[in-house]
Amino acid sequence: MASVEYLLSQYVRALIDGSAAVFVGAGLSVPGGFSSWKELLRDVASQLRLDVDQEHDLLAVAQYCVNENAGRGQINELLLREFTRRARPTPNHDLLAKLPLQRIWTTNYDTLLEEALQRQKKRFEKKVTSEDLTSTLPGRATTVFKMHGDISAPHRTILTRDDYENYERTHPLFIDLLRGDLASKTFLFLGFSFSDPNIDYVLGRLRVLLGQNRRDHFYITRCFTLADFKNHPGSEADKRAKFRYERHKQQLRINDLKRYGIQTVLVDDYAGITLILEEISRRYARKSILISGSATIFEPLTQSYVEDICRMLGERLIATGLRLLSGTGLGIGSAVVTGAMTEIYKEQTEIGDRLMLVHFPQDIPAAQRKLAYEQYRQELVSKAGYTVFICGNKVGADGSIQNAEGVQKEFELTQSFRHFPIPIGCSGHVAQDIWKKVNADLAGFFPGYDVASFFQVLNDKNAGPQGIVNAVMDIIRVTQRPPTRPWSVLTDDPECLSVAAMKQQPETNSHGAP
Repeated sequence: MASVEYLLSQYVRALIDGSAAVFVGAGLSVPGGFSSWKELLRDVASQLRLDVDQEHDLLAVAQYCVNENAGRGQINELLLREFTRRARPTPNHDLLAKLPLQRIWTTNYDTLLEEALQRQKKRFEKKVTSEDLTSTLPGRATTVFKMHGDISAPHRTILTRDDYENYERTHPLFIDLLRGDLASKTFLFLGFSFSDPNIDYVLGRLRVLLGQNRRDHFYITRCFTLADFKNHPGSEADKRAKFRYERHKQQLRINDLKRYGIQTVLVDDYAGITLILEEISRRYARKSILISGSATIFEPLTQSYVEDICRMLGERLIATGLRLLSGTGLGIGSAVVTGAMTEIYKEQTEIGDRLMLVHFPQDIPAAQRKLAYEQYRQELVSKAGYTVFICGNKVGADGSIQNAEGVQKEFELTQSFRHFPIPIGCSGHVAQDIWKKVNADLAGFFPGYDVASFFQVLNDKNAGPQGIVNAVMDIIRVTQRPPTRPWSVLTDDPECLSVAAMKQQPETNSHGAP
């Protein structure tokens, strides 16, 4: 069984270099309100005088229905009733939609993935038929390949044995594209059972073509537990025997998947998938740093001191390969951007890949401005695994110098996303308040990491701009690595991860919202 730490490190790396993909099966949609395939075909099986609980080949059940009814009209109506009723994207759909995935493959007919992408305001295109593959939507962020069809055309969905047997002839381009993606991208399989003949065919051909030169892919699924067999007929000994048998068979299947480069992570509850996706999202966000701050005055430092910190920080972050986000705060943003642009021009890289700026407009009505600012802050903080806080003051309505509530709100959002706050305390004002709060509980804000010595430098103005920037970069460097207590098997069962134990991992910032 693959370790979660290996999955996290490899998949986040693939996200960063643009080679990550995901394959979503029906299991991801069931929590959203749809029936499992067994439940969907229960009435069909009953009409055929079959007990669906005793049937393991559901493709055959669907085929029998078509055979007995001389057509697939009943199956089409069944699909329409099921997949046009109200269902909602799950947290897992939303987490996937937030990730920078250029390719999403699915065998699902429902539109939960598309709805989740729309909620994230992502521009995407959907490929359902071979004809769809001949055109490309400009400016798309994601392509969703629905290789078994879409509920908008139930008569074209892949469901029966006939459909599967003819798939290579009717959908050759999908087969070729999937084979190419499996060869060049790192896949994460979710809600999938690996009982799909089409996937087996593609994986088999890929193994023959690539041999030992294949990529590693990952599969997260739930392991059998003894509680699954509490209703199994017989004595307690019989229940335990059935449990051991099913776990053994599952392990054989896991070992077989390794032939195709698919590494399996077992969890004892499906909630573990959400926890792992959340951690993938957090670690990917650590490649982006938000600079939060504003300065009408620069005391207790000087203007040149603060501007030197901002300029050098912009240069160092870009030079280290990180992405910089900024809201162009008064007295702070321009110096940060100057430093970042200097390094971007040296590297001759695309500005949009390394720098994201959000302007907070002043010339809009107050009520509208408040809502817009909340949305801008939410977007900025959600994308950044770190927020560096500098100064944080403004001129109040009465002309006095006050703490900037916007910087304080960005700290609160950083906490809610369980990201890392890096306040430069010696710059005073809100940054000083944040430094005091975080310094009082470093173990809670930086669980599993020792950043105490670097953190003290952030509050020492005698360290100079270079020393302050070095301390910021050291904190980022240390927290880019796995924590001192990495994700590991935390259960009495050596083959299955305990979700309860995963929730207690130090990687989860104790100051964040659950």
